[in-house]
Amino acid sequence: ACETSEAARASAACLVAFLSSTWGALTPPCHQLLCAAPVARDACKGKPIYEFSDEALQVNILALLRCAARAANDAPSGGADLAGQLLLFVAAGCREGQLAGLYALSLLASNAAHARSQLLPALEGICQAAMSHAQAGRPPEQLVPFLELTSALAAGLGDDFFQAAPLSALVRLSAMALASGEQDILRPVLMLLQRLLMSRSAAVTAPMVEEVIQAVLANFHRWPRSMSPQMFKV
Repeated sequence: ACETSEAARASAACLVAFLSSTWGALTPPCHQLLCAAPVARDACKGKPIYEFSDEALQVNILALLRCAARAANDAPSGGADLAGQLLLFVAAGCREGQLAGLYALSLLASNAAHARSQLLPALEGICQAAMSHAQAGRPPEQLVPFLELTSALAAGLGDDFFQAAPLSALVRLSAMALASGEQDILRPVLMLLQRLLMSRSAAVTAPMVEEVIQAVLANFHRWPRSMSPQMFKV
């Protein structure tokens, strides 16, 4: 990982201090606005929009969550508390069917301490929210933040992730996602499955591997050619 500069750490510390002091006032309206309507497709990674509209408010809230995650990762102190508050906020949205905030948690996953102490214990509830989302027949592209989060955790924690994760639910959700032909969905799920198939964790069982292989063989002909490298790796 790249070394965080002194200036970046100082900036993160200032942002953590500000957000920590205002979080209680910020989060209720942000939660209400974020859960009021479906989030636009590109909003999770969108740059702030300087206009007044429902879409702009949602994009800006998600941008704030990403800034909070980066600050929590880089700050020399106070980052763990902010990461915990961010997780609580995003989890509350997940319980109401809004998964967009999970992309901010995928940024937290690059910090091993946050990944182990904050995200892994909450993963089962997040998986349940994603499963409810999928079973309700909602658009599959709305699962992308969840897939980004699980892929980032698998990349950062390796076998420790697969040992602790609710793998049965994760494999079922991944198999559902493989039916998509969209790159934004396929890229993180194939990265996750590649690591799962290479894992030495005893939690990864032969039936799970078989389910993954069957899902890949049933769907790969629908995928765009750009996904060929990831497909062959799997």
